[in-house]
Amino acid sequence: MKPAKLKFFLLMAAICLGLAVLTTGCHDDDDDYDHHHDGGYYGDGAGTIRLINGSTVMIDFFYLSPVDSSSWGPNLLYGPLPSLASADIVDISAGIYDARAKVIGQYSEYSAYSYDVPIREYRIYDLYAYDSSFTGSLRIVNQSAGATIVAVYVVPASATSWGTNQLSAPVGPSAALHLYDMADGSYDIRIVWDAGPDSFYYDIPVDSLTLTTKNVT
Repeated sequence: MKPAKLKFFLLMAAICLGLAVLTTGCHDDDDDYDHHHDGGYYGDGAGTIRLINGSTVMIDFFYLSPVDSSSWGPNLLYGPLPSLASADIVDISAGIYDARAKVIGQYSEYSAYSYDVPIREYRIYDLYAYDSSFTGSLRIVNQSAGATIVAVYVVPASATSWGTNQLSAPVGPSAALHLYDMADGSYDIRIVWDAGPDSFYYDIPVDSLTLTTKNVT
C-alpha cells in the first residue's frame, strides 16, 4: 500500500513543462539520444522515465504507479541499478504517476519517493536519486531490566504534540521496534512503560540511508 505523500522525501526530478518546450530532464525524439531500448522505439506514443542513480548505493527496486492507485505494483528494474548508472523505463502510458526507489541495506531498507510525475508521449523524463533523497530508519531497543513498552511516540524535534502511538503490540525486555521511512532529521521519543514514569529522549538524529539504534530504559 502507498504511504501518505507528505511523510517522505522526494526524488530530485526535473519536470518537462510542456509538449513543445524542452526543459532540463526532458527530451523529445529529436534529441541526440539513442531512442532504442531492447529493440523498442521511444517514438511509439508512450513516454519513458530515465532513472539516474546519483547516490553511492545500489538501487534494488523501482516502482511506478498512477497517482490514483493504492498500491505500488511490480518492480520495474531488470536488476539492481549500480551507483552512477541509469536505467530506462519504457512504454509508459501518458499520465501522472508516483515513483519509488528502494534500497536494501545491510541492516534496514530505505526509500526515495517522487509524486505527481508527469509522463507525456514521446518524452524522456529524467528522475534523479541522490543519497539525501532516501529515508532513514530508527531501531528502539528495550534495555530495561523487566519492564514492557506499551506505547512509543516519535515526532520531529520541532513538533508541538506527540502524535500517534507507533506500536501495534507491546515490546518486552531485549525486544525492539524498527521504524522505517523516516525523513532525515532530529526526532524526540517518548516511551510509555507498563509501570513507572514515561521516558523521554530528545534530538535523536536519523540520517538518510542509515539505521539509528536507540537503547531505552
